[in-house]
Amino acid sequence: MNIRNFNNGISDVHNMISVQINKTTEYKTYRSFKKLDQDNFISDLEKIEFSRIIDQDDINQAYSDFEKAVVNVLDQHAPLKKRKQCKQPAPFMNQELRKAVYKKRQLYNRYNKQKSGNNWELYRQQRNLVNKIKKKSIKTYFFERCIGGPKTSDFWPTIKPFITNKGSNFTKNIILCDEETIISDQKKVAEHFNDFFINVAKDIGNNTPANNNHPSVKKIHENKTATQQLEFSAISNEFVDKQLKKLNIKKATGIDGISVKVLKLAQPVITKPITELINKTIKSATFPDKLKEAQVVPLHKKNNVLDVGNYRPVSILPAISKFFERAIYNQLVEYFNTHFHPYLSAFRPKYGCQTTLLRIIEDWKMALDQNKFIGSILMDLSKAFDCLPHDLLLLKLEAYGLSTSSLKLIKNYLSNRKQCVRVGSSLSNWQNIYKGEPQGSILGPILFNIFINDIFHFTTNSSLYNYADDNTLSYANRDIDTVISTLEKDSLALIEWFSSNQMKANPEKFQALAIGKKTMGKNITFDLAGNKIKCEKEVKLLGITIDFELNFNTHISNICKKASRQLNVLKRLGKYLNKLGKLTIYHSFIMSNFNFCSLSWHFCSEANTTKIEKVQERALRFIYQDHNSTYEDLLLKSKMPSLKVRRLRTMAIEVFRTVNHENPVYLHDLINIKKTKYSFRYQNLAEIPDVRTTRYGLKSFRYSAAKLWNELPNHFRTETSFTQFKSLINSWNGNSCHCNACA
Repeated sequence: MNIRNFNNGISDVHNMISVQINKTTEYKTYRSFKKLDQDNFISDLEKIEFSRIIDQDDINQAYSDFEKAVVNVLDQHAPLKKRKQCKQPAPFMNQELRKAVYKKRQLYNRYNKQKSGNNWELYRQQRNLVNKIKKKSIKTYFFERCIGGPKTSDFWPTIKPFITNKGSNFTKNIILCDEETIISDQKKVAEHFNDFFINVAKDIGNNTPANNNHPSVKKIHENKTATQQLEFSAISNEFVDKQLKKLNIKKATGIDGISVKVLKLAQPVITKPITELINKTIKSATFPDKLKEAQVVPLHKKNNVLDVGNYRPVSILPAISKFFERAIYNQLVEYFNTHFHPYLSAFRPKYGCQTTLLRIIEDWKMALDQNKFIGSILMDLSKAFDCLPHDLLLLKLEAYGLSTSSLKLIKNYLSNRKQCVRVGSSLSNWQNIYKGEPQGSILGPILFNIFINDIFHFTTNSSLYNYADDNTLSYANRDIDTVISTLEKDSLALIEWFSSNQMKANPEKFQALAIGKKTMGKNITFDLAGNKIKCEKEVKLLGITIDFELNFNTHISNICKKASRQLNVLKRLGKYLNKLGKLTIYHSFIMSNFNFCSLSWHFCSEANTTKIEKVQERALRFIYQDHNSTYEDLLLKSKMPSLKVRRLRTMAIEVFRTVNHENPVYLHDLINIKKTKYSFRYQNLAEIPDVRTTRYGLKSFRYSAAKLWNELPNHFRTETSFTQFKSLINSWNGNSCHCNACA
């Protein structure tokens, strides 16, 4: 690479900087399945003496020999090959277009040598011909690949790059800037990423060895539910067989070169050996070192692409490691379901962003309906997953009741981990990981939940809502000074918790929100050990922009803009797609903007509701090429509900889950079913709560959802099967009359 800085002679302020990057030929290694015969492959695998390999005392040696034997057979049937990575031409390029472009360049060069009117006319005619052939080629390309609709294998690879750039930077070269030095060599880029990811959390925490006198460990002992010790037990062949069938064939391949596709092909032979290896791992409390080697892929998050800090490390572990981790994970989940705090919302079945936001906003509306002041502080953490200390995590696991052998296995799982970074075809050197957990593993999320679970014991009066590393404190009171002092006290307690648990909170990046019109003009500021946190008009929490009046104007404006941009892309591609293809893209990409956490912003203004419906109306008019029918007729033609009815259906589904206790515990008190000893015509009716205001009472989930539930037909409310209820509610389009007689 050659970098030059020189004066351009035009300005005495700005210099010109030129960068010359020397490109080298890169080769991609891939496994060729062209001549693989499954029967012969399985036959050769059956010749391996798996029982002799697994009977070895050392689990590391046993697994290493198992992997080596499988790879040797795989190399014979699906050998590794290399091919040059060439820049791909435009996908619609064909021989006719290529020849026309070549001739256009010839005529343009001729015109540059002899600038005559005749030469220009010849070039102009050829240029127009190229444009004509190009349009025809593009149309043919899309038509051939998309004519069969979404069911064809070529549909999504053709359409997706035009709609979203998610996952598009996996194979692109990355250029970084480090202290005014440009790094373009992909090997050096990979090394730079690896150094950064390994050391990013090195200075977070005091690294003092923890002991049983640690405040978190003591709190766990004080609040622990009495249960038996957790002793990891052996698993069956059926467990591994089930996990093999569930694996996604598109998942990335780890450093061992054994892909999910290979595992599925070899399923009849390798199920039993893998089961025995997992049971040997549990018995010996030793996790195979080979399964702790991760390839890390840096994924760009946002902002400057030259800044290494704007990338997220995603660990690609060997596919077989998923079976080993899942065997431990399932037993941890079953054990800790009784220990996890109800408001711990991330990485748990039936919990999600929508349930968390619904609980937060309902608590705020309930307090505002009672004429209280509400304050909230949104906490910011640095590299929460990367700085998790292993020794303190093990102490917490011991306090919760894991047996000695189970602790030994978790400790072994966390220790001796290695990683390298892959950028394109370049790999960095291997480095050891000393803290944190791999982002992309199965055990990582639940171990993080276990580590952070005791944080709820360190707040006094405020409510704490947690979702992974997002922690939101909230408190309501009729006295604004009490709200401020309580939130300041509990915030400082949590900052101290983060410090003692070797995590880093950033008070200067905390956000605060004072909710309701009563707080307008009060200029509320929180003082957190010298850090002044001023209340803002709106904040972003779990992907939703929340304003202090809870009208969600900004959020709805943002999702409408995003949906409109995607709709414009769909319109440009529309001439190449059939009606089914257009509808599929609309449902998959555009509709997702309005489905994400829709209950949290459902009670928006009528103007916002109309704005959202207008986007869907424009989409349907384009899809059906109908500019005369009414919106209602378009909905009937497409067999789709309005977006408002769709949200009401979602609300009804959430009520069903609530009354049947199939959703998080913290939502159960939002809907209460009337209890009576008499048998009435209408059954399973919800109690309508008493409210004071329209904005925060009538327009709340607890009131509107209960009213909606009572308006449903009687056989809807008495249904016990979730699948059947979902089928029923998807045929419901609301009631014209809101009385039980018409329900």
